[in-house]
Amino acid sequence: MNSNPVIRDFRYTDLNAVIDLANISFADEFRLIGLSEEGFAQQVRMMTRLRMIPFKFFAWLSGHHFELPMAEVEGKMVGFGMVSGRKSMNLSTLMVHPDFRRQGIGRALTEERLSRVRAAGFPHVTVSALTTNAASLGNLYKNGFEVYETYTYFEKTIGDDEPIVASPALQIRTIQPSDRAFVAALDQQVTNPTAHRVEPTAVDRLFPSLPTRLLNRTGGALNWQWLFELDGKLLGALSAGAWQQASKLDFDQPLFRDEDAALLPAALDCAINDANYLGMAGARVTLSEDRAALREALLAAGWRPNESLHKLVKWLG
Repeated sequence: MNSNPVIRDFRYTDLNAVIDLANISFADEFRLIGLSEEGFAQQVRMMTRLRMIPFKFFAWLSGHHFELPMAEVEGKMVGFGMVSGRKSMNLSTLMVHPDFRRQGIGRALTEERLSRVRAAGFPHVTVSALTTNAASLGNLYKNGFEVYETYTYFEKTIGDDEPIVASPALQIRTIQPSDRAFVAALDQQVTNPTAHRVEPTAVDRLFPSLPTRLLNRTGGALNWQWLFELDGKLLGALSAGAWQQASKLDFDQPLFRDEDAALLPAALDCAINDANYLGMAGARVTLSEDRAALREALLAAGWRPNESLHKLVKWLG
C-alpha cells in the first residue's frame, strides 16, 4: 500500500516530532558514530536553539546548503531526510516511522531531495548505505545511483589496549596553512579518483574556513586536523570529528601513502591522545577497500573491522 505524503520544509515546531521519530526509527549512521537517541535529541536541540538563526547564518556565510524535507500523512509527520553540502551534496539521515514503511515515504523523500539538488544546479549527489541493507541499496539503484567506493569502519576501544610505542622521531602537530600544497599533492596520489571528483577534498577537510568552523561549533561538532613528520620529512595527515554527545572519535580517510602504512597506527594513537580530553570511549577510522596496506596495518595493531558501506553517486547532468 502506498501513502500520498505531503512533502514540506522543516519548521521549528517540528522539533519534538523529529526527536520522537528518531527515538522510534533511529538512523544506522548515528549508531555507528556512537550517538544514542538521547544524544541525537540533544544535538538537534543545540542546532535549533534560538530558532536556528545562528545555524542558518553560519551555513549561509560558509556556503553550505542544508535542507530537511519532512513527510506528512493526514497531518502527521511520518518521516524526514537530510540533504546537505557545499561544493557537493549528500543525502543522509533518512528516517521513516515503522508504521509507514513500504508505503512510498522513503522514495518520496529521496525524490524530493534529488529534485532540490538538481534545481540548485549541482552536477551530482552522493549517499552512503550499509552493504547489508539490500532494501535501501535496491531503491538507490532504481533511482540511478551507482557504487564508486566501498569502505569499512575500523574501531578501537580507547584505554583498554596497550598503547603503541611510536618512533621518537614521529612528530604530530596541528596543520598549518603552509601545509596546503603538500596535502593537495598527497590527496591526488592516494584518493579514489571518483571520490576526489564528487566529495569534499582533503584540502576542504583539513583547511576549513572560519565560517565553516563556526557552523560546526553551532551544530555541536568538534573537529581536529593534524600533520605528521618523520625525521624532518612530511609524512601524512589526519582529520577527525566528534559530535559533543557522541562516544567515538571519528577519523576521516587517512592521508597516508601505502609505503608509510606501518606508521599509521602510531599516528592514530598520537591523534587520539591529543583529542581525548573529551573522554571518548572509542575511535573509528574510515578505510577504503582499495587501501589494503593501511587495512593490514590497522588489523595488525588490534583495530577491529566493523560495518562496511557503499558510497554511491548519481550524476544529474
